[in-house]
Amino acid sequence: MSKLQQVSDNIAKLESSVQPELVVVDLSSQTSIRETAQRINVLTSHLDVLINNAAVVTSERKESAEGIELQFATNHLGPWLLTSLLTPLLIAGAKSAEHAGTTRIVNVSSLGYHLSPVRFSDSNFEGKPVPSEERPSSRIPSHMQPDLAAGRPYYAFTAYGQSKTANILHAVALKQRLASKGVQAFALHPGSIWTDLSRNLSEPDLKIIEGTSGFWKNQDQGCATTIEAAFDLDLCEAQQVFLSDCHLEDVSDYAKSPTIAERLWQLSEKLTDRGTKL
Repeated sequence: MSKLQQVSDNIAKLESSVQPELVVVDLSSQTSIRETAQRINVLTSHLDVLINNAAVVTSERKESAEGIELQFATNHLGPWLLTSLLTPLLIAGAKSAEHAGTTRIVNVSSLGYHLSPVRFSDSNFEGKPVPSEERPSSRIPSHMQPDLAAGRPYYAFTAYGQSKTANILHAVALKQRLASKGVQAFALHPGSIWTDLSRNLSEPDLKIIEGTSGFWKNQDQGCATTIEAAFDLDLCEAQQVFLSDCHLEDVSDYAKSPTIAERLWQLSEKLTDRGTKL
């Protein structure tokens, strides 16, 4: 709440007539998400833009309160559930929008999606066998992948990559379901931005992160693609879902397949005990 209050205070300095409502949600807790959605439904009759921008990356395998691997639970299932619960407000926003497609759902993903497809055979990293099409690319060094034979069923960046792929597939599925109702959906890579996202990484994993980019964006630069995805009128009828450096960009087949997106949607429904009519 203290960080939200800082943002609210800065907004007040820019435009005193704006009155932000501050709501804290724990995206690793489905109970917290449901309570938050109820509160937002009381606060407003419609939503114009929903930006899902929160994530965790951790070297040690951890679980949410529901027993789901923490990165998948927080980075994908949390936003998926919150978005599903708030979709009626977004549809209401689209009905009153001046232009179809200006009502937006934006998932902040990452080029880290290259690290792994969604591992439907073992999305929870419990050490189950995974077929080749669900394993990380051959370009990813073997020491940076789960290895059952070596007693390493979990690897932080494979789990992170799975969750970031899921963010893109979520946008694909949302576009299929909501475009006819005037709601657009996008996912994006914001660029390399040094934040405290890496606070739960081991020293070796932290060094890997430090070496992933030759150019680190500041926070203003890092926000640019998110703002583009949320507000650019030229994207109202866009068919692609992924942006990087403020431009639409193609992604790997496993991150844009409607069939895989639907499979992930069904898994998400199962893991959140939420059937949806979207």
